[in-house]
Amino acid sequence: MESSRACVLAALLGALLAVCASAQPLKCTATLKGWARLPSSAKAKVPHNAPSFFRTTGRFSGPGNRRNDTLGAFANCAAANPGRCTQYRIPFADQAVQGFSGIKTIRDSNGKPTDEFWVISDNGLGNKRNSIDSMLFFHRMKVDWKKQSFSREKSVFLYDKDRKVPFTLRNEETGNRFLSGADFDTESIQPIGDSVWIGDEFGPFLIEVSASSGRVRSFHETPNPNDTPGQPLVRSPDHDALQLPNPEAPMPAFNLKRSKGFEGMARWGNFLYPLLEGPLYVNGPNGSRMYEMHDGLEYLRILKFDTTTKTWVSGFSLKYPLDANGNAIGDFNMIDEAHGMVLERDNNEGEPSMACSPGAINASCWEAPARFKRAYLIDLSAADADGFVKKVAYVDLLDIKDPDGVSPVSKGGVLTFPFQTIEDIDVYDAEAQTIIVGNDNNFSGRTLGKADDNEVVALHVPGFFTGGQGCE
Repeated sequence: MESSRACVLAALLGALLAVCASAQPLKCTATLKGWARLPSSAKAKVPHNAPSFFRTTGRFSGPGNRRNDTLGAFANCAAANPGRCTQYRIPFADQAVQGFSGIKTIRDSNGKPTDEFWVISDNGLGNKRNSIDSMLFFHRMKVDWKKQSFSREKSVFLYDKDRKVPFTLRNEETGNRFLSGADFDTESIQPIGDSVWIGDEFGPFLIEVSASSGRVRSFHETPNPNDTPGQPLVRSPDHDALQLPNPEAPMPAFNLKRSKGFEGMARWGNFLYPLLEGPLYVNGPNGSRMYEMHDGLEYLRILKFDTTTKTWVSGFSLKYPLDANGNAIGDFNMIDEAHGMVLERDNNEGEPSMACSPGAINASCWEAPARFKRAYLIDLSAADADGFVKKVAYVDLLDIKDPDGVSPVSKGGVLTFPFQTIEDIDVYDAEAQTIIVGNDNNFSGRTLGKADDNEVVALHVPGFFTGGQGCE
């Protein structure tokens, strides 16, 4: 009897442990199937009908963001490690292609991958003040896995000739009113029909443009998912409606960190699912203000937009829980109607094995090497009563298996993706259980003293297509 009772208790305990273990995301093995690169030096010529001002980029990237028209006037160095510089100097001629912040696989009529992709470049050099002479555009790219090349086929520049944007643009009185990095920070892309929908970080806003010409078709503010009196919209400090008051007046109300708008935006059917990169700032206990948290951890909001009616879906808001406060997301795309992939990262860059010693930051080490770079599989249909999506499984992008030596930069059969901003993820070939991941290089992350290329990798991750089955 005692033996039988012990067996029953052991079985119950085992079942309980299994349930607890399954509540944690499973780690999936990712095996490298393809690696390609776009040289960091890739440039695009501006359209013939664009202002000549755009034929030089980076005039305002020097001290105090003060103008300097001399090509190559400034070294391209890390703010936190001034001795760590790349081979490039700023300003430079033409427009830099690099800085991909969103990707969508282009498929044939049978749904098969064509080895072509839509990608979008971000606002330019990082913020409104230093990106005045950066144009906004998206690109059609082609990968050749054998040649390991990622090449640009065409670029589509954004412009607002019909004055759909309700505020003054930097190029307000020019012929076509081309958009610049002083107007928007374009971070996510979704083609639907003959339109391309773009998620912006400055507002945050949604922008619809022509897929063929880049002409703005519609513009949309972001509703506040919280019922906060006096704050019907989500607004970052870069929202166009905000301005600093006189010293004796209260500060204007905003409820989102700078550069924390729509970094990722998934699509299923005619619906878009924009995902904020940062938590909302809300009313806390006893009149305090705080970032949205659950059990001490910040979370992000997923909203829903109907592209048929061009309206937000009222009352819809899911929550994405971050692994650590201060983490950010890089991209978001769907696998099927219920499951999506989210890139989550820390703000670090560089190989962990080359970390600087305490108090000895110099050009030969990384002052804050990469620690957390993951691609998560999430289940939207399994959201709990509070609206939190379920993190089912993940891939560690600092531990990509490369047993066949596919990448020339792998070491010991492992490829790391140690970039600060990994901002591109999508299903590449569902039949082959393969996803594609790419970096927004920000000119550094892999090699000290060198501007890194934009890399894209094809990863075989069976667990992402089986709901985590086969992952540990």
